[in-house]
Amino acid sequence: MKDLPDNVLVVLLIITISISVAGTVLTLGLMNDLQSRIELTGKATQGNVELIVLQLINMDVTIAEINFGSGEVSSATDLSTEQANPGTFSPCIEVGGIYTSPGECRGLQVENIGNVNINVTLNSTEDGNSFFLGDNLTDEFRFAIAEGNITRDYTDSCKTNGRTGLSIYPQDTSYLTGFMNWTNITKSFIYTVCHNLSFATDAKSIVVEVNLTVPGDEGSFSPGTERSSILSFVAESVD
Repeated sequence: MKDLPDNVLVVLLIITISISVAGTVLTLGLMNDLQSRIELTGKATQGNVELIVLQLINMDVTIAEINFGSGEVSSATDLSTEQANPGTFSPCIEVGGIYTSPGECRGLQVENIGNVNINVTLNSTEDGNSFFLGDNLTDEFRFAIAEGNITRDYTDSCKTNGRTGLSIYPQDTSYLTGFMNWTNITKSFIYTVCHNLSFATDAKSIVVEVNLTVPGDEGSFSPGTERSSILSFVAESVD
């Protein structure tokens, strides 16, 4: 029997997505210790039923693309996945409480689809200064982590790690209060965004919300060039 991998890597591009996850849920063996010959005289026989449930570390990014569109800017422009973006070029405009492009305008939903609690880390190939070419004093590339799903239903999904006492990072973002604890992304830094993500049916996902501030002079640098960043998520067993 092959050993299961002790982690799962999900890599996504903010413009395109590639997910590769695999695992084995369980192995069922049926063994029957029967006589190879049939005898006419009575004789006791016995059977064994064995069940081995394997640990499955697995996750999925169910909504894995954020596309803020394209357009012109003349001043610093704020774009965000957790709110409407009026007065901007973004197609992510909320009309009557509904986003016009709901699949591209919400955050990234990370879901535990294994059978054990997992530790989830995040890192990015870009930060604000490398994502944008314009004024580095005004550009921003930030994230927040919320418990629940992209429909903004709160669930108690990120539990406290019994060994470290840590849970979600950054803390205090809540769909219940509407507060977003925006945290600047540092390129290549590995963030542990959930130290103990549950696999319970009704509480097993977190959402990565993204906020960008486009510098007002960005159009002067390589106009028409697509800006993108790769976010990588890794799931590991909880220590």
